[in-house]
Amino acid sequence: MTRMKIVQWENQPERFLSAKQVLQQNMAAEHIAVGSAEAFRSSLESGPVDLVLASGSVLADAVAQLSALEEAEHRRIPLIAFVSTEDKSRLLATSDPIVFDVIDISELDRLPFSVTRAVALNNSREATNSELEAAKELLLSSQKSVAIGRLLVSIAHEINNPLEAIANLLFLGQRNVSDPEQVARCLRMAEGELQRVGDITKQILHFHRDTKTVQEVRLDDVLESIVSLYRNRLEMRQIEIVRQYRSQASILAHPGELRQAFSNLVANAIDAMPHGGKLTLRLRDTRHCKPSVTIADQGHGIAPEALPRLGELLFTTKGEGGTGFGLWVTYQILKKYGASVRVHSSTRLGRSGTTFMLCFSDSDSVVVKREDESLSQMSPRDPLARVGRDDRGTLEGGHNAKTA
Repeated sequence: MTRMKIVQWENQPERFLSAKQVLQQNMAAEHIAVGSAEAFRSSLESGPVDLVLASGSVLADAVAQLSALEEAEHRRIPLIAFVSTEDKSRLLATSDPIVFDVIDISELDRLPFSVTRAVALNNSREATNSELEAAKELLLSSQKSVAIGRLLVSIAHEINNPLEAIANLLFLGQRNVSDPEQVARCLRMAEGELQRVGDITKQILHFHRDTKTVQEVRLDDVLESIVSLYRNRLEMRQIEIVRQYRSQASILAHPGELRQAFSNLVANAIDAMPHGGKLTLRLRDTRHCKPSVTIADQGHGIAPEALPRLGELLFTTKGEGGTGFGLWVTYQILKKYGASVRVHSSTRLGRSGTTFMLCFSDSDSVVVKREDESLSQMSPRDPLARVGRDDRGTLEGGHNAKTA
């Protein structure tokens, strides 16, 4: 039988001895007594603890320390209040959810059963959490496969267009072989298209030859690499790129993860504008966000009832064309790097569009911050200016959703 480790915070020695005696008669347990907050904290830090017993006088302090431990280390230790008879009814009415059970000194015979059940349920909870984390990793891996498939389709389209242009230019050059100027012009244009293919393949290598360690990543470079990758789709749909780079901030991150997160947002924006429009990419430092990244489109917008569900696993606004993975993965990556997400969207005719504002406020991940004051200010016709904004990303004139 596995030996439990039980810590009892108790100021009355006779109560500790009574509990220890009844528990040792019914189970294999290492029973430790502590009498101060410092000793209690030290016992929690000295090694795995299966369960805590606390008297009524120290219960609030015990709950506070266990709650802090759970928040910091994602480790929950079940707590049983071991109190006097007169305190039991009061604690049952006001007890914190972290308290598994309240037992008074007159019902010691119930203590072994309650301890066994609390530890068993907690172990089951931890096992379930481990399975959920494993499932989450599997879903992330599956999404990477889906993303690669979508990327391959995009690559085929992106490369096919300049290759068709090269074939046409060579055909025209052959037909006009007697005109040296026309042949030279066709060859120059074909060379330009080949350069375009080369640029596309370089961006593909950026996506898939990623470093395994974190490094300083310039966010404007990440955004520009994504624009380069999707340049053909942007041109085909007559989407105008509006750049508002007012920060040269670098983030300590895996470059491929940031490219994947931003690429999903840019791809969604392009999909939302089949008939053209403006795609605004904005990078700046604000009082609350260092830096803030904005990706705004003039597409059809997102229905108000769908906004609170953005980022949920398997939720999609694209019907059969969506997987429900893309935004979820994006949100997971951004959360990993201390970024919060605020979304504004409007479906109003003539004023529709969606704005994603990413706020990086974790100082540990931001390593460089500089302002370039010479850059132009945002145009009043810009989709962001159209709906209103402040430094925290709160918008007017539409529907908002905020997620951590």
